[in-house]
Amino acid sequence: MENRKREVLLIAGNVLLPLLAGAVLYAVWNPDTYIGSLMCRLPGLAMLSYLGNADSDGPGILVKYYGADMAWAYAFASSIYLAAGSDRRVRIRCFAACILVEILFELAQYVHFISGYFDVMDIVVEIAMNFCAYFAMKRQCPDSAEELES
Repeated sequence: MENRKREVLLIAGNVLLPLLAGAVLYAVWNPDTYIGSLMCRLPGLAMLSYLGNADSDGPGILVKYYGADMAWAYAFASSIYLAAGSDRRVRIRCFAACILVEILFELAQYVHFISGYFDVMDIVVEIAMNFCAYFAMKRQCPDSAEELES
């Protein structure tokens, strides 16, 4: 029962919460979207719209262009690592596969195979979040060799 509870918390904290955070960042603070334009008109949220303004001195560029991608890349990589289990070799292969998928996804946008805008910085922030997810999962779910030593 304790293992099941731990698994649920790992999934909720490393996959579901970042997915939700990415959706909120995309919908609320990206005024280029229909939902974002509606949300920025609501009282109380209008003053937060400066976060989505890339011309602001605040974290506008990071939030508007990369925040949702960062959250979704973290959730994607975390879900892959959770599925991989505690085998270190499998996790390293999953790490490489995540990076490959992220690059291919951006290249598919570049050749207009899927809609979206190609951006090299998207690749950079997604790979950075892949590293974050890898080390977070390594800490939260130690490798099987490390478990045997403890």
